[in-house]
Amino acid sequence: MNDEDLAYLGLAMVCVQSMERSLVNVLAYVFPDRTRKSVEDLIAGLNRKTLGQLHHDLKGRVDMHEDLIDLLDRVVEGRNTLAHRIFKLSRSPEDAILASREVSIRVIDDCEMLSRIFTDLMMSFADAVGFKTVHDDEIQEFIGHEVFGTAHNLFGRKP
Repeated sequence: MNDEDLAYLGLAMVCVQSMERSLVNVLAYVFPDRTRKSVEDLIAGLNRKTLGQLHHDLKGRVDMHEDLIDLLDRVVEGRNTLAHRIFKLSRSPEDAILASREVSIRVIDDCEMLSRIFTDLMMSFADAVGFKTVHDDEIQEFIGHEVFGTAHNLFGRKP
């Protein structure tokens, strides 16, 4: 494993954790559970969950577009592969490392899209409650014009 392979692996894991924080905020603020817990208590409980558990919570709270479910499933699987099963990707360690780079790149790309979607949801929530920041323009630039203002279309309230 060379430095570049390690860099991809490390970046993928950081991207997953960053996206996970965005998902925790979405679950705490945009789609909170029906308990009367404080936001701080909700976040503390959500921070103890795995990515797979957070994904399950989101699916239990809202209906989601199939493409979004597939994207989250891919990230959970990719993250778990990188964390637990790199050397099961191939019989040869060298080939497994090459395959892990491909998984890392896919996870990085998928996490970026999910982060943009979750950030758009948080921006919509902030706008609805009248919260503005001096960084709104930079946040909108991160979200991108193809996602900005559209993430809510990927979700529907459960009856």
